[in-house]
Amino acid sequence: MKSEQGRWYDPETGQCVLEIPKKDGKGTKRPNINDAIEHGWYPSVTTIAKVIAKDGLEIWKQRQVLMSALTTPRPAGMSDEEFVELILNDSKEQGEQAAERGKDFHAAANEYWKTGNMQNEDVAIANFLLELGAWRVKKEAEGWGKWFSESALICERLEYAGTPDLVGIRGDDRLIIDYKTTDIEKYKAPYDEWAMQIAANFYALSHCALGSGNAWEELIVDRTTGRMIVHEWKHDDIKRGWRMFRDAISLWIEINRWEERKAKKEAK
Repeated sequence: MKSEQGRWYDPETGQCVLEIPKKDGKGTKRPNINDAIEHGWYPSVTTIAKVIAKDGLEIWKQRQVLMSALTTPRPAGMSDEEFVELILNDSKEQGEQAAERGKDFHAAANEYWKTGNMQNEDVAIANFLLELGAWRVKKEAEGWGKWFSESALICERLEYAGTPDLVGIRGDDRLIIDYKTTDIEKYKAPYDEWAMQIAANFYALSHCALGSGNAWEELIVDRTTGRMIVHEWKHDDIKRGWRMFRDAISLWIEINRWEERKAKKEAK
């Protein structure tokens, strides 16, 4: 079941568990929900949010399939079913390339915050880093500092975890940042799932103490040029995002029979 796939965090170490040894000792595998229950791991914010339909993403996937259908040559003698499979594989490859592109931007940003390095052979990423540096100067002039890049947050109360792209501190206030790579020319407005993600991470950090000094921003980056625009979330947006994520937790628990499975493990 797709709902049983995802990312899992060890609440004791705060680490995301990416792979574990296979039971037969031959190699490793991605952990699943049964492994998480066995070890007491928490689901990630993105794993929980997968139970909510993402209209924007689904429309993008449909467009990729249609574009692949228009551009993929059909080999002579290939059956309809084989050709459909070829188109689907091509569109999947395009999606994977976009995902990898996003990871490249995130990795470069994380290195910048860790080491200060703003050099990159990729022109678009180098442009993004320059804009990120300018954004940092502006934020530090406003008093923000003590930056934490890709630091895991564990919410023991509701048993989930997440890793915001960036957290800034200003006294008792918190600034949570996520990067989103996209085609800016086609970008219209932030998606609900972005608000859910920021709100969930903010709750794990501060239990939703929505003080007037806290702030939440999406840094939206063009994956081709590196151009960056900033979306500032309002308090009401974050409150709404939290309500949606809180309901998503309940739905995820029911879909995956999470409490039932944990009870069975404890009864053994």
